[in-house]
Amino acid sequence: MKVKKRVTKGARLYLLISLFTIFISFFMLKNVVSYTEPIEEMYINQPFSEKELEKVQVVRIYDIEKVELPNEQKVFYIIEDELGYHMLKSGDAKLDEIAEEASKISKARPFDNKLVLLKIRVIPEITGGRKGRKIVKISPEMQQDFEAVFQQSNLAKKKEREAKNDTILGNIYQVSFLRTDIYFDEFDEIDLWFEIGKGLVILIVGLGLLVASGKIIYHNYENYKELFELFPEVQGHMNLLVENAEYVSKDFALLVYKGYIIIHADEFYVESLDKIRGIRKFKKRYKGIVEYYLRVKYKNSDDPYELSIGMFASKRHVNDEKWLEENYNILAEF
Repeated sequence: MKVKKRVTKGARLYLLISLFTIFISFFMLKNVVSYTEPIEEMYINQPFSEKELEKVQVVRIYDIEKVELPNEQKVFYIIEDELGYHMLKSGDAKLDEIAEEASKISKARPFDNKLVLLKIRVIPEITGGRKGRKIVKISPEMQQDFEAVFQQSNLAKKKEREAKNDTILGNIYQVSFLRTDIYFDEFDEIDLWFEIGKGLVILIVGLGLLVASGKIIYHNYENYKELFELFPEVQGHMNLLVENAEYVSKDFALLVYKGYIIIHADEFYVESLDKIRGIRKFKKRYKGIVEYYLRVKYKNSDDPYELSIGMFASKRHVNDEKWLEENYNILAEF
C-alpha cells in the first residue's frame, strides 16, 4: 500500500459535477436572457423552425381565428404563419383582440402589411420518455378535431376563395391543411420565471457541491499541514508512514504511526489516539450502493466526526476490526 499526498482526494467527483452543473446553469440562464430580447430582434436573429421543440421562438402571424375544440377546456386559435397553418393554444386576452381585429378584415392574410409577432413553443405530438416510454401530447382524437375545426374555419374558406381567384391566372392551388402533429403554445412571463427558476436551482446545486468540495480540500490541506508539522520526515516521503507504521489496514486505508491514527481514504485524516475514545464502522445505503464510514468519537466531546472510507462490497475485514476493537475500542457494525 502506498500513501500519496492528494489534497483533492474525496472532492474530485464533487468538483467535476459542480463545474458541469454550473456550466449547464449558465447556459440555461444565458438562453433565458435571450428570451428577454426585443421580439423584433429575436425574429430577425432566430429563424423559426418546427424542429426546435420546446424552444422559445418567434413566429409572424398573417391571420388568426379563435376556435373551440370538442372536449377541450383550453383556448385554441388557428393561425396562418410563414410556414402554413398551425393550432395555437393560449389563454391570452391580447390574442383575442388580434383575432377580433383580423375577423373585421375580409381579405385573406389581413396582417400582410402589419408585423404581428408572437413568442411560441413548438409542442410535438409524441416525445420519447425515460426508459423508452412514449408521452403522447396530442391524441389522435385531438388531431381529428384540429382538422375538422380547420375545415369549418373562416381561414380555410378564405383560402378556398383565394384559390378560386388564382386559378383565373392559370395557377392551381390546394387548400393548405392544418399541421396536426404539432401545435404551438404561447410563451409568457410565467414561463420565463419558470425557466429562470430551473436555471437558478441547478446553479445553487452546483455551487453547493463546489462548497462541499472546497470544504473537503481545505480539510485535507489542514490535515496534511498538521502531519508535516508533527512528522517533518514524511514530507516528500509519504510512504515512510507505511514502512514504519505500527499497524496498516489496506482495506480501510488506515494506519497507526507514532501514536497517531492516519486515514487516507476518501478524505485525509490525522489525529492523536490519546484524544480518541472510540471508532465505529458503519454503512450507508443509497439505491443499492453501500458506502462505509468511520465515526470517530473524542474523549472531550460528544460530537463525532464522520469520514468516508469507500465502498467495500460484502467484505467483512474481520482481522482489521478485531485489531481495532482490541486496541482502540473500535466496534464494527454490519
